[in-house]
Amino acid sequence: MDALEHYLEALVSKPEALPFTAPVDALALGIPDYFAIIAHPMDLGTVLRRIRKQEYASPTECAKDVRLVFRNAMTYNTPNSAVYQQARALHNDFDTKFQNL
Repeated sequence: MDALEHYLEALVSKPEALPFTAPVDALALGIPDYFAIIAHPMDLGTVLRRIRKQEYASPTECAKDVRLVFRNAMTYNTPNSAVYQQARALHNDFDTKFQNL
C-alpha cells in the first residue's frame, strides 16, 4: 500500500490532476445535474485520506476508487473536453503503473 500511496501523492501534485484532487462542488461549478448523473462521487484526495486511515482492505480495493474518479469524469464530461482528456490520460497512466506496484 505504501507504493500506491507514494504514486498517488506524486499524481495529485501534477497540474493535470487538479480537477480530481477534491470532491466535485457542483454548485460552484454550475453543474446542478452532476449528482443525478454520478451516483458514486470519488476524488483522489479522498482516496489518499482513506489510504492513510487504512480504510482499504487491499490495493485492488483502492485501485477501484482511483479508477472510479476517472470513470466519473469521463461519464460526466464530453470526450472533447479537457477534463475528459485529462481523466483518460491519467486513468491509462494509473492502470500501467498499478500493474507494477
